[in-house]
Parts: sequence; structure tokens; C-alpha cells
Amino acid sequence: MQNVGNGLTKGRQAILTGLMAWSLAMLWLCWRSGIQHDYEAYLQLWDSFLAGQDPWQPENAYGPLHTVTGLLRHFGPLAPKFVIVGTMLIANAFFVSELLRRRGVSPILIVYLLAVPTNVLVVGMGIIYGLNDAMVATLLVGAVILRCRNQFLCCGVLVGVAALTKYYPLLLLPFFALDKGRIRWIVIAGGAGVFGLGFAAALAVWGNGPLRAIAFGAERGPKLLSIISALSSVYGDGFTGWLIRYNSLFVVLGVAATLLFSWKARLNWLEGVVIGYLTMLTLYKVGHQQFYIPWLFMVASLPLMSSRPSDVIAMILMPAVLLLSLYQFGYQFGSDGYQKQLFWIRQFAGFIAFLVSATSIAVCSMYLSTFRGNVSSRQNRVTSQMIADPTVGDTN
Repeated sequence: MQNVGNGLTKGRQAILTGLMAWSLAMLWLCWRSGIQHDYEAYLQLWDSFLAGQDPWQPENAYGPLHTVTGLLRHFGPLAPKFVIVGTMLIANAFFVSELLRRRGVSPILIVYLLAVPTNVLVVGMGIIYGLNDAMVATLLVGAVILRCRNQFLCCGVLVGVAALTKYYPLLLLPFFALDKGRIRWIVIAGGAGVFGLGFAAALAVWGNGPLRAIAFGAERGPKLLSIISALSSVYGDGFTGWLIRYNSLFVVLGVAATLLFSWKARLNWLEGVVIGYLTMLTLYKVGHQQFYIPWLFMVASLPLMSSRPSDVIAMILMPAVLLLSLYQFGYQFGSDGYQKQLFWIRQFAGFIAFLVSATSIAVCSMYLSTFRGNVSSRQNRVTSQMIADPTVGDTN
């Protein structure tokens, strides 16, 4: 037994040492890669903000917290990037510590390994490009850890703050409030309250600018991993016009249906978050791969539940996790972003992404429904037997 304990201790030490080395390497990569991709647009937005101009220009779909992050621009063009990346690395360290505390050194850690540190999407978009989806991931990881510790109000607050960075996490708030068929309303109150206060303050300072950001997000065209983008490339916008026009409605209805299923099936709250999040991304017409960075962290969090269903769900989602990594590798290192090189991927990737995502959602839903149904049936049989014969289950 002592040898086993020593082995586990050495395993934890090796993981923590690897985590430190990886984090330092990511900080170096953050600095070495400089200013790329959407971060250039961030700097233009922040410069307008610091110059007293309207930061909600035509291409700005971000929340007020992203805009306020521009105050760090005073310390240099890379200062906001280091804060975005650095806070994600800190959140990741806390997450790994929580994961080791709950699961120890076990094979299920492969889920985290594939979803986060070795995933090209996390490294490429989150670290090298320093996109604000990494900031959303930081806040949602914090919300997950707090929810695991039954800190319901603080969990909701962090989800609300994440929604002030990019608006879509607000749709996930009810999932964080799920509790095996019940609703923890304090989670929703905390998230809605902090989001409402922050958004009202932004409206007071910048007028209808934040509202224009929401409108831009709803009106922009289909792109990349979206099934609507793939359909448009084959059949033209005439065929997909109504899908584009009513996409926001489809997203809300899809997430609402997933929430209803999660509640009726008495899913674990994190299982609901993961499936609801994937449903939202699968239906949303703007299929930018960076939107999946926080989702990858949510998948990596499933082992925190220490339950067989959550572990199985995590494994079912591995094809989607690996597809995102492969897609980003080709996008960032194997082509010119699929603009001219491998352009067919830009045209048709939405079909593959939709097939993998929709299949993953369907398989997860069927498995969870079957598992919860079997558990409920066993519990009902035991209860019926105990009513008929009170000695059933008596161990004395």
C-alpha cells in the first residue's frame, strides 16, 4: 500500500511539474508569436476606446468587459494578450489541481490531455493568437470549480461576467443552475444580476453601442464550421436565406430544448452545460472555431463529476475534440487559413463538423436517457419491494 501511495504521489508531482513546464512554454509562445489574427482588430478597437471614440464599430460583436480590457493597452500592445493568456493558464492550474484532488492519477485524465494542453485549437487560438475566447474559458472554468464546491452564487456571477466578455455564455446560465431535476435559482440570480448591472453601466457610458454588438452578432453571415456556411457554398444563399435570417431563433429554441431535456432527464448540471453548449455552437451560423475553446475546457471538466455517465460522455465527445484540433492544425500551420490552400475545407468543413457534433449530441442524449431511466427503474423496484415487504434492504 505504501508503494502504491508513493507511486501516486510521484505521479502527481510529475503532472504538476509538466503543468508548470507547459505553462511557462505557453507564456513564451504568447510573447514570441506577437500580434496576429483577430488580436490586430482588438488593438484597433482598444485604440478607438482610449481615444474617446465609439468602441462599438461595425465589426465589434464583443461585450463591455472586452472593451474595458483595452485599458491595459497603456502598458504596451501585448499587455492585454498576456493578461488573457496568463489568467487562462492560472485557471488551468487551479483546474488541474481540482482534477487531481477529485480523481487522482487515473486514465480518465486523458480527456483533459486531449482537450486542453495538446489541443491545437487551445494553443493556436488561445495562446498564439490570444483571442478573447480564452478569457471566457477562464471565467467558465472558475464557474465550474465553484459549482463543484457548491458556491452557487459565485458560480452564477462568473458566468455573468463571462457573458459581459462575449454574450453567448448567458445562454448557458440555466444549465449551471440544474440540480438533478431542480433549479438552483441563486445561480441564475447571480449571473443575471451581474450581467444586468454591467450591461446597464455600459449603456449609460456608451449609449446603444453594446446593443449594436448584439445585433451584429445576430446579423453577420455564416462562416467556417457552420452547416449553413457549407450549405451556402453548395446551394447558394437563396437556399439558406431563411436559415440565416432566423438563425438566432433556431439557436435559442435549440438551447431551450436541450435545457428542457436536461431537466426532465435529471442530468448532472455539467453534462447539461456540455451538451447545451455544443448544441448552441452546432446551430449558430458563425462557425468560428475559437468559440469552441471554452467548450473544450467544459469537456475536460466532466471527470470532475466522478461518475460513470460523465466519464462516458467525455469519451463519446473525443472525436469532436480531436476534429477541432485537426481542423485548427490545418488552418494555422497547414494552409493560409483555408483561403487559397485547401480551400475545399473552408467550403465543406461545416458538413463534417455538423455530422460529428449532431451525432455526438444524439449519442450522448440516448446514453444519458437510457442510463437515468435504468437507475430510476431500479429505484422504483426497490421502493415497491420495500412497501410490500418492509424487511427488504434491512441489513440488521
